[in-house]
Amino acid sequence: EIARLRLWLSLVVEEDEPSPLPNLEHKIMQGNSLISDYEGIKLFDKDLFFKKTDSTTQLDFIFDSGANKKMKELERNIESYFSESRRSKKNELKKDIDKLKWELIEESLKEQIVEGKTEVKEKVKEIKKLKEKNIQPFFIWELEFSEVFKEKGGFDVVIGNPPYVKEYTDKNSFKLLKQSPYYMGKMDLWYFFACYGLDILHPHGIQSFIAPNNWITNYGAKIMRDKFLDESLIHRFIDFGNYKVFSSAGIQTMVYLLEKSSHNQEYNVKYGKLKKDNPTNRELEHFLNSPSEIINEVFEKFECKFLKREYKNKNISFLHPEIKKIVDKIKSGGNRWLKETEVAQGIVIPQDKLNRKNSNILGDGYKVGEGIFVLSEKERQELDLFENEEEILKPYYDTTHFCKYSTKEKSNNWIIYTDSRFKNTNLMKEFPNIKKHLDKFAKIITSDNKPYGLHRAREERFFQGEKIVVPRKSAEPTFSFNEGECYLSATFYIIKPLELDIKYLLGLLNSSLVKFWLKYQGKMQGNNYQIDKEPLLSIPIINPFIKNQKRYIEIFDNILMIMSSLNYNSQHPPKKQKDFEKELDVLVYKLYGLTDKEIKLIEEYIN
Repeated sequence: EIARLRLWLSLVVEEDEPSPLPNLEHKIMQGNSLISDYEGIKLFDKDLFFKKTDSTTQLDFIFDSGANKKMKELERNIESYFSESRRSKKNELKKDIDKLKWELIEESLKEQIVEGKTEVKEKVKEIKKLKEKNIQPFFIWELEFSEVFKEKGGFDVVIGNPPYVKEYTDKNSFKLLKQSPYYMGKMDLWYFFACYGLDILHPHGIQSFIAPNNWITNYGAKIMRDKFLDESLIHRFIDFGNYKVFSSAGIQTMVYLLEKSSHNQEYNVKYGKLKKDNPTNRELEHFLNSPSEIINEVFEKFECKFLKREYKNKNISFLHPEIKKIVDKIKSGGNRWLKETEVAQGIVIPQDKLNRKNSNILGDGYKVGEGIFVLSEKERQELDLFENEEEILKPYYDTTHFCKYSTKEKSNNWIIYTDSRFKNTNLMKEFPNIKKHLDKFAKIITSDNKPYGLHRAREERFFQGEKIVVPRKSAEPTFSFNEGECYLSATFYIIKPLELDIKYLLGLLNSSLVKFWLKYQGKMQGNNYQIDKEPLLSIPIINPFIKNQKRYIEIFDNILMIMSSLNYNSQHPPKKQKDFEKELDVLVYKLYGLTDKEIKLIEEYIN
């Protein structure tokens, strides 16, 4: 009702001379815009009512079908409804319109039954019950806006602020969408709106959404990205960075504007990014309204070349031409990439320690912070474990134990390392004290391997021996060396390289060049790096001859020695350490054949 009123007022204000007041019913509608079928049954077949008359997208009616007569009657009634002023007659027409819509659905169902679709026949009774109650848990765009699809084949514009919902936060919202061709794991609900929004546009129609800015790199947006690449041209992408457009939502947003078109494999995109977290109103206006190329400390705006083939099945990035040139040079220099078998995420532990929500479920006698699968040294001792039970307790590390290049100290925390075998409850009888401990929390444990197994234990080899550890989210990439037993949560990725010296690789990964690469070819959340598996596998590594790796290893050992003597205070490294890090950067730049000008640009952009 508010939407109708606001649109009505906008139309009235634009009128130069008084005219009949516009009727906006059947123009503004409410419904579930993502569901147009019933439990997988197609409710409206536009091919029954429309046909293409030529090579364009103009649609016309089939003139010889009973279904078509109903469609024409529906259109006449809607047209009459707009012009009718008598309330009683309007109510009568509304009933006729609703009745005809259901009859057109029945025509589509009959056609499917004739075609031998037995599953449709079984669902007809349920659909008839919906009709009797006049309940529509679906929204059929081609039926509700038939004149739009008849005249143009779709809408001129689809615009909106779709709901941002992850599946793990609201599974009910996804329940009826699992059969959609646009569904995939780790996605966001708004991706459906973007995909279906593109479907209901006519060729060359425009879609513009404000939504989270990370769809260009999120794994769960892969289907949507590929659909955009195949079926549209992205004309503008405005990234608001860390600036919160909505004060009530702590999320990084962007606005895109795209055109439905499968042509132009190469075109230009107008890109803008707000770099300042808290810009003034004047700076915001300048950012939004400035038409020219500008790069300063507040924002950057430029036009970049976009080649569709470069991003098929990959993340999307919008790069300034001078950055693109450096990125391409780094990419062409690589002769080795990390393999899937060399990189793993840490353990998924839904219940590491007791949180407030679960302590309320369990009731009195439980404390927030109490260890469940992750125990402190004191909690470990209190369990009075047998020798065989001690063997499944492993040293557990978190972000406080690491700094750039190194592990700072040994951990005093422990994880009950139980894999999928412990789903068999009989196995737990061999570990009575641990069983007794976990039984206390059985009511709240949600693991796939409950009540005794970790949700995802991962391959144990990644937690043993020499390895590189990196947190998924950080202000800058922080790769650390570890050589003992070190069990980690899913907030980390672990790298165990084959045929590569681990110290050489560690120096390379901590370089300014790789930081630059991850900023422009990895994933960013505002100004923070998100180092997931895909960005790690994409880093172009140069594997030089053994003799050429020697200096990298010497530098790493020297840095480690300095850090050890200073108790790993990486926040304020001494000049000698900074000099070694600078030498490391110079070696890496030289390895990739970068010029002084390119080096200067890299260091300007990452700082």
